[in-house]
Formats: sequence, structure tokens, C-alpha cells
Amino acid sequence: MSHSTSDITAQHFEALHLRIHENVALEDLFPQAADFLPPAEWAVPDGRPKKQHSAQETANGSQTEETLNGTGHRPDYNLFCERVKELQFDNDDAFRSIHRLPPRDESKRQIRPAFFRKFYNSLDLMSQYWDTSLDQYIRDPETAKDEDFMEVDEPRKRAKLMEGIERREGYTYKGRRLGTGRDMPEHFREDAVKTFVEVVAWAMGCQVLMPRLLPRLILQNALIPVRSTAEVFRTPNDRHRARQGCVEGPVMAIQCRPDTGFRIGDGEGIDYDGENLDLIKEVSTMLFIAQERARQDQPEFRPGEGKWWTTTPRWGGPPGGVVTKEDAETNVGARPPQAPQISSKPGDATRKPRIPRTKREKPKDAKIESWKLLRPGMPLWDPKVTYLHIGRDKNDEFDNIYMISSLNHHISILRMRVHPLYLHYIRTGIPHPTSADYPFPAGSALSAAPSPGSPSSASTPWYVLDLQRSKWYDLFSREDRIEAMRGIWGVMAYMMRSSE
Repeated sequence: MSHSTSDITAQHFEALHLRIHENVALEDLFPQAADFLPPAEWAVPDGRPKKQHSAQETANGSQTEETLNGTGHRPDYNLFCERVKELQFDNDDAFRSIHRLPPRDESKRQIRPAFFRKFYNSLDLMSQYWDTSLDQYIRDPETAKDEDFMEVDEPRKRAKLMEGIERREGYTYKGRRLGTGRDMPEHFREDAVKTFVEVVAWAMGCQVLMPRLLPRLILQNALIPVRSTAEVFRTPNDRHRARQGCVEGPVMAIQCRPDTGFRIGDGEGIDYDGENLDLIKEVSTMLFIAQERARQDQPEFRPGEGKWWTTTPRWGGPPGGVVTKEDAETNVGARPPQAPQISSKPGDATRKPRIPRTKREKPKDAKIESWKLLRPGMPLWDPKVTYLHIGRDKNDEFDNIYMISSLNHHISILRMRVHPLYLHYIRTGIPHPTSADYPFPAGSALSAAPSPGSPSSASTPWYVLDLQRSKWYDLFSREDRIEAMRGIWGVMAYMMRSSE
């Protein structure tokens, strides 16, 4: 087993039987994409859809799945266009609108983002570290004057001049940024991605919440902390439970990572390959979400429950148990009697005698009592979450796990198919009695080259993890974030489809 995160290699993914598909089209991220993925015409201003999922069209029964899973009617074309048109705003105009400033171009109309206002506010903070569109380096007047008198033909002076330009010495920066991307606080990226997904989640009757408990992946006897920025849950129909903060799910996960350097060294002398570590972070979080969704109709299990170290009383120590302060003071001969001290201060004769602290209150034996207390470990289940595998196809043995992954100022949509037998094996280390093809065939499910289309259950064994990744979408690009919203909208519509 690896002792350091830098020791993760391709052999670890071979042990997980991970099969990766890169740059997958949005239509291949979920079945029946034509029924759930908004057409590209919806994102065009004044465009008309090829197929509308509206209440008027579904009234005659032409559409088979017009309702969401427990939340009402599916959002239609108008609701999608109300939100996507705000992503078409120019970044600078949106930032100035957030700060209540008029547009730079006086001929433009003042924009007022409503659904994505929080997103543009977070994107404005991110632009102070990542947006290079307004970068300018203006030469200082004194430096320019000195260069005019230099003999540039002299080799040593030419080398010194080129070195100064590369380091931007003698130049003044003019732009939006306050620092580099690696200096940006993590919560700027987290807030931007969460508020971006929130707009789609609210339209589907869901909400984005941060984990209340530490996310921990169960691998046999080990509890491995994983990085889960937020999770999307369904809001219950019961208003009383909804006001108490109860949710159902999870539906999908969000993971934001602050890493910026992935390779140290070049050529064959790479000392550290951060791509493997970054990939294992994504896989571990998606396996954790799969374990949470698999808790439906299962009893809660706490670490150490039913074991001898949580039921057998502790032993050891001197005879008679632990000696407390009160027992030591009542012990005969432990301390010789002392005469009361007479104070010479004025007014002390009329004051009441001071009661010793040990007689006034009992000694605090919290540490001793907590040591005596026998109980299992901290719970792994959130008491306010009703764990359900929402959106799982009853005719499919695999569960589709979706996650929004974010690096730098980009996001990507991930889908991983996990079999229940796989979850049983990584938790217990023992294959399920009903599982076939055990032991695993050697080299049967290594990281494969990208294959077109969506993997099917018939062609995928239970011990294989099929991971699909879309392209990386730049949040500063209008076209990319509109396409990313189409993908997230389609995934949420597919997961929240009516199961009846």
C-alpha cells in the first residue's frame, strides 16, 4: 500500500479496475439524452426549441415523463431561457452591475442578473486572480528613456535588456488581477461553482448543501477522508421536514480542488505526477456518493458497533478504582489538621468564613467518566438526510454517480457507473456470494482508451468502474458556461425524472 500521495501510480487504478473515457459528448452522459438534454437552439437568443417539454404539450400525453421525481412538473423551455440568457452577459458588464456601476459603453443597457447574481459576484472575485483578458504591461517612462541611450548592438547589454523584459522589470501592470491563480482563496472557486449549480438545482426542486459530517469512504476496516465540497439533495414535499433542514438523496456531488501544479520535472525525469493524485480524489469522492446512495432501506451502522472494545468494560488500574480528590481528603492521616488563620485586615471579623472549593462543588471527572464510557465511534450517517438512490433505473443493475469537478476556473461533468457488488467488495473485502467472475480476470478492466457511446450493463462486468468525463468548460467563457449549464440541466432532469 502506498505510504505517500506522490506514490500513486497506474497500478492503483488497475487494482480498482478503472476504465476512463475522456471528452465524452453531453449526449452520451446519460440514457435517452434527447428527452432530457436541452437542445442547442434553446441557448441561442430568440431561438426556438425543436422539442418543448412544457405543461401545454404534455397535457395531451405526447410526452411520457412530464413530472419530476416527487417535486412537480419538469421545468420547460421558458424557465430554461430565463436562466440561460443571464449567462450570455458580458463579464465586465456583469461585474460592473454587481458593483452598481454603469456599463463602460454608454450605448449599452444596464443589465440586472437575478438568478446568477451570486455566481457573477464569485466570478468577479475569481477574475482578480485568473482573468488575463485585461492584462497590460506599460513601460515606465524612465526605463524607456534609459533604453534609448543604450547600445543595443552590444551582446551583453542586449541579453540584459531581454532578461529585464521577460521579468517585466521596468514595466507597470494594468489589469484586473491582484495575484496569480495559486494565490486565490479556495472559497472563491467553491462559491462560484456552488452558485452555478444552485440555479439548476432550485429549478429541479433540489438544493446544494455542504456536508454536515466529515465525508469518509469505507474501505474494509479503514475510514478514508475524501474531498466533497457540496452535494445536491432533493427537498422533501413535507414542509415541516423541509423547515427542519431534512433532505433526501444525494443526487450528485460537487468537488473543487485548489491544485495548480500537476507535474514536476519534464521528459522521463518526472518526480511528481499530480494527475494520478487528482484522479484518485475524484474517484474516491464518487465512490463515497455511491455508498451514501446505497444506504436506502439499510440499517445504520456505526464503526465498532457490536465489537468487544465497545461492550466489554475496561480493565486495569489499582484495586479500589480511581482515587478522586474527595477520597484523598477524607482519608485519615492523609493531611495533618491545621489551625485556622487569623487575618489582621479590617472587616474580616464580620465576614462569613470562606468555604473551601473542594467542599463547595464536586470535582470534575469528565475525563475519567469519558474513559469509562463504552460506545461505538462517531456516526457516519447524517440524521437529517433520508438516503435514497434518486434517479436510479430499476432495470439497470448499475447506479449512475454524477459529480461536478472543478479545477482552476474550469468545470467538468463526470459520470461513473458502480455496481452494488463492487460496493460490497470494497467495504467488506469479501466478494458477494452471488457475484460471478471471481477472482478478477487479470488485466480485464484496465484504464482503456476512450470509446464512443455510453457503456452498457451487458458489456460491463460488476468489478469494473466506468468513468466518463466531459470536456473542461471555462467559466469565463460565455459559450462554455452555457454548454456546461445545458449538461447540468440534462443530468438533473434525468436524475429527477418520474419513476412511476
